[in-house]
Amino acid sequence: MRKEFILGFALALVAATSYGGSMKLLSFYSANYTQTSPKITGTLDDPCWKKAQVHNKYYVYFKPNPGPGKLKTSMRMLWNEKGLFIGITNYDKNMDKVRKVHTTRDSGKLWTDDCAELYFDPRAESVGFMKIVVSALGTRGDMRQIDAAVKLPSWSA
Repeated sequence: MRKEFILGFALALVAATSYGGSMKLLSFYSANYTQTSPKITGTLDDPCWKKAQVHNKYYVYFKPNPGPGKLKTSMRMLWNEKGLFIGITNYDKNMDKVRKVHTTRDSGKLWTDDCAELYFDPRAESVGFMKIVVSALGTRGDMRQIDAAVKLPSWSA
């Protein structure tokens, strides 16, 4: 059995295409295999999270040459036959200023709230992707893009 599942993880890869330049890899992440699924408690205290690599390189998108983000964030991913498990920690000193407006699943404007946007390219082909969004309110959205012309907004992760 393969102990590693490789996922292309590029937060800003899509934005690079809007500037007509060539795309560049901003971030690539490998999710470690875990025999036991983590307990979902809202914290990353489950022992299996210790096996997960910590990803903390995030970039500002919609820029021709994206630079690193200003707020500290870390993310971990694990997988097994039951699914993909993602743990994100956001370090924000101004919780009272967090934007939390949208409450409708798959809202086209959900990304304008403070949220986590995850773009997955499991084949690492830089052609299509799957996107999962979770806002600070817990509102979720997802979609799939097959290529530059075909989007599947009704796709559900």
